[in-house]
Amino acid sequence: MPTFTVFFYHTLAYCNWQISDRKEFYKELFGVPNAEPKNYNFKMQRIPTTNVLVNLGDIIVLVLFFTVLFFVTLALMKLTHNMTAAYSKFLHFRNQFSFDHILLFLQIIYLTVCMNSLLNLTNSDSSNFGGIMGVSMAVVLFGASLVFMCFFVIFLLKNFKNLKEPKFRKKYLSLYDGLNVDTKWSSVANFVWLLRSFIFTILLMTS
Repeated sequence: MPTFTVFFYHTLAYCNWQISDRKEFYKELFGVPNAEPKNYNFKMQRIPTTNVLVNLGDIIVLVLFFTVLFFVTLALMKLTHNMTAAYSKFLHFRNQFSFDHILLFLQIIYLTVCMNSLLNLTNSDSSNFGGIMGVSMAVVLFGASLVFMCFFVIFLLKNFKNLKEPKFRKKYLSLYDGLNVDTKWSSVANFVWLLRSFIFTILLMTS
């Protein structure tokens, strides 16, 4: 395999957040009994199946866990709104779920979401419930990756005058952190990384 391909595969392996091999656990959890890797290279790079649910199991579980945790925190805030000490602690915890952190998380997992969703679409198996759910999730994720990439550049160009404002930076800094914001196109340089990841994914999955 070309060097750049191996490099991106390693990047993908890290972004998959597969600290240990959980293939069997997620196969049981999502009802995907016969999921296998596309080939040996994918297996060695810890992309254990062609099913997006199994491959992104860690990310999916983490997203669900923190989503539930966020709403539990909101409920506890309502229950303790007359208890100053408890309310302030829950408020502090809720503030950790900032929109900027969410945007940063989406950028971190962008490559692996593109890769695994297109991998599922080009090697779809709809012979069981898990396969059908995998294809459905792959369509949603691949579409979302397109929307996010477009949102990324359009949003920053539209709000170019606000990039240096403290309130805007607090909410959206991860989109252009460390970049020169004196010109429009330098402020959207991170978009190039997303576009490169997207093109790389299409070339690799369709070649």
